[in-house]
Amino acid sequence: MRVPLKGLHKVKKRLSGGKTQTYYYAWRGGPRLMVDPTIDPAGFVSEFHAISKAAVQPDNDSLAGLIVQYKTSPAYTDLSAVSQRDYDPFLAQLSSEFGDMPIIALNEHGARSVFKDWRDTMAQTPRKADRAWAVVKRVFSWALDMELITRNPCTGGGKLWKGTRADIIWTDEQIELANKALSDNLIQALMLALWTGQRQGDILNLTWSAYDGQHIRLKQSKTGKRVTIRVYSTLKTMLDSMDKQSVTILTSSQGTPWTSDGFKTSWGRAIKRAGITGVTFHDLRGTFITKARRSGATVEEIAAASGHSIKDVTRVLEAHYLAHDEQTNDAVILKMEKKGQ
Repeated sequence: MRVPLKGLHKVKKRLSGGKTQTYYYAWRGGPRLMVDPTIDPAGFVSEFHAISKAAVQPDNDSLAGLIVQYKTSPAYTDLSAVSQRDYDPFLAQLSSEFGDMPIIALNEHGARSVFKDWRDTMAQTPRKADRAWAVVKRVFSWALDMELITRNPCTGGGKLWKGTRADIIWTDEQIELANKALSDNLIQALMLALWTGQRQGDILNLTWSAYDGQHIRLKQSKTGKRVTIRVYSTLKTMLDSMDKQSVTILTSSQGTPWTSDGFKTSWGRAIKRAGITGVTFHDLRGTFITKARRSGATVEEIAAASGHSIKDVTRVLEAHYLAHDEQTNDAVILKMEKKGQ
């Protein structure tokens, strides 16, 4: 498809499965456009113009100017590349919708309702709406800290998405099915996630130098925390038998390091073909926590091994993964019976 937009930069990439994918950027080196022009041409053009408009140097006393200042600050530049790509469409939309608003207006009564109304226009996709709200709240929090505004009109606000990840962990049957149905390079990714509890990005970027035969040592991209993980025997057997095709442990079918988009595409298609539903790659983190807790590990031990905070581990165990876990509940009663209590 030819898109007649001035400055638009098009890049073709070959995915691991051999298919060619086209990615569009607002300009060379600029932010990637997330709308697919073959599915929603009007939305694609609208997104392009929104990003282009936000790129024009605006008045520093306007909301558009505030966003430009935010994007040049460490609060934004220190974010991971993945987080920046997540933020950019919302920042562009915010600038497009409210770019002319004077910064001083953020301090006035009624500003909060303006941005809640904006969020509610995305109510049909509540997760997207909540993400948009979180991004704008972060920008205003930074502005408040820099004393550019006197209050954050988006503090609190609640969430539109009411769902949870309760009970959503990989079952032993699903893991067994994946081990039978997936290609070796995807099984390797699954095993690393299952036995380390790390995020997808950190796992894909993990290098052989991080593994010494007994431990994996890494610095988490999102938190900056350094983590040392004792390698589980099953994972060790796998790692020790792998060919080192690249500097990274995990590689595509072509023996090259995964790109984030390439992995997501290959993983999604393979899981669909395998008939595995209801769980995501991210849910392997919760599965790791659950398995560790079932084995008798304490919250503190799980936090140390995975790099999660104690608060996050507790939240996952209590609110998301173990709230209705029969194996854990049964274990409590069996321990009491064993001790005659």
